Amino acid sequence: VVRVEEETYVIPTVSIIKSIKPDPDEISTVYGRGEMISVQGKLIPLVRLVDLYGLGGATVDDDNMIVVIVEDEHH
Repeated sequence: VVRVEEETYVIPTVSIIKSIKPDPDEISTVYGRGEMISVQGKLIPLVRLVDLYGLGGATVDDDNMIVVIVEDEHH
């Protein structure tokens, strides 16, 4: 269960690969691809629930961010 402001989301545990607390220097913006996060030397897309679900009023605090890495059909 993940909570953003007053919203609660459920992520199926079989989809979760790992969760991490990234350092700010592990997050970068790649032209044409958006925000990416470096995990074990690989860049993977960073999708923020605030942006995905249009939670414009939500507070974004990158210093306390937890990233949940999920897969869907082996991607």
